[in-house]
This record gives sequence, C-alpha cells and structure tokens, in this order.
Amino acid sequence: MKLESFEMDLVTRNGLWCVVFEGDLGEQFQKTFGSNVVPLPIESSVPRSQALEHLERHKDSLSMDHLFPAGNSR
Repeated sequence: MKLESFEMDLVTRNGLWCVVFEGDLGEQFQKTFGSNVVPLPIESSVPRSQALEHLERHKDSLSMDHLFPAGNSR
C-alpha cells in the first residue's frame, strides 16, 4: 500500500494525548477503524512537548505498510 500523503496533529481527547491523521493515512484509519484519531498512552496532563517527543521516537511505526500490512483492512 503506497502512502501518497498524510498530515498529523496532536490533540487531547478523553484525558489522553491523541494523534489525528489526515490525508491517505487518515482515510485508511477512518475506513478500517471508524476514526482517524488514535490515542497515545500519554495522559493529557503530560506537557505537549513530552507527547511530541514520544511521537517523534515512534514515528517510524506510522507507515502504511506497518499499520496495514499487505493492504489488510476490514
């Protein structure tokens, strides 16, 4: 599955930091899971800078091939 474009933003929802995906990746999340918002295991009381650091450390796992291997989706 080729990733053409995506953007992401960091927001808080239900007491957690979450990543909101837009573009191709956001559409795939929406189709597969019914939402393009993915919670991180970080409480919203943690400063945004720390949440961004966590996201930066794990951003390589946010590829289409890693998240949706061989195009597998529901």
